[in-house]
Amino acid sequence: MAAWHRPTGQASSSTADQVLVADWARTWTPCSSPADMPPDRGRRFPFHGRVSTEDHQDPDTSHAWQLLRAQALVCGHGRIVAEFFDTGRSRTIPWARRPKAVALLDAMADPDRDFDALVIDSGERAFCGNQFATMAPLFEHYGVEVWVPELGGFVDPQIGGQEELMILEVQQAAAGGAGCQANWAWGRIRSGMVAS
Repeated sequence: MAAWHRPTGQASSSTADQVLVADWARTWTPCSSPADMPPDRGRRFPFHGRVSTEDHQDPDTSHAWQLLRAQALVCGHGRIVAEFFDTGRSRTIPWARRPKAVALLDAMADPDRDFDALVIDSGERAFCGNQFATMAPLFEHYGVEVWVPELGGFVDPQIGGQEELMILEVQQAAAGGAGCQANWAWGRIRSGMVAS
């Protein structure tokens, strides 16, 4: 992958850099191009993400790196056809109280929806406590696969231990386990490096 370099003589500005990185990450895809995949091939994914604190995280940059991770996960399996991104919403808030998550749930219930599976950038960013355990039956009921990087694909309820692994990971993140937080921070650093 080619590195991005500021044109010679252009001044540096953290705001300008954030805009450039966010614009680049929004248009870059790990596949050759999502448009290269014929519309009738592969899964159609909505992307769900969230950022909780606008004071401490730039929503555009956070959205960009989360989308980048989601695109990398689904590369070769399908394409992202919709986005549901909540800004200013903590993971501790139930999905039913996050506006974009509610819109995603409403779309899931539509038998004529334009997607087959859901991709999120991280289970611990999307869920908290027992949220995944309570949501998993709903995803299964509507026939929507949930794709997460932690598993390198979708959570398969037929494979013993996958749902339990997701629940355990989310609970560790909620408890603030040092190892989990260190892995989360390292993952954000790596994603940020790729995006810059």
